[in-house]
Amino acid sequence: MFTVSEVTHVVMEGTSAKEAICWQKNMDAPLPGHPQPALLDISWFTESMASGQPVPEEVRHRLESS
Repeated sequence: MFTVSEVTHVVMEGTSAKEAICWQKNMDAPLPGHPQPALLDISWFTESMASGQPVPEEVRHRLESS
């Protein structure tokens, strides 16, 4: 089992930035000093699996709107 403060990445498929942010707002707030997890498209996960390690997060991977 894990706590929300331990989650660093949330990978979603077929989800818009608006939907992802709405989902994130409904989750427990992170503990002070712990940032919100990155909301990433499944492409980040598949690229990471192909390389055998987490790839750097790029703008194209993020679901958040700026």
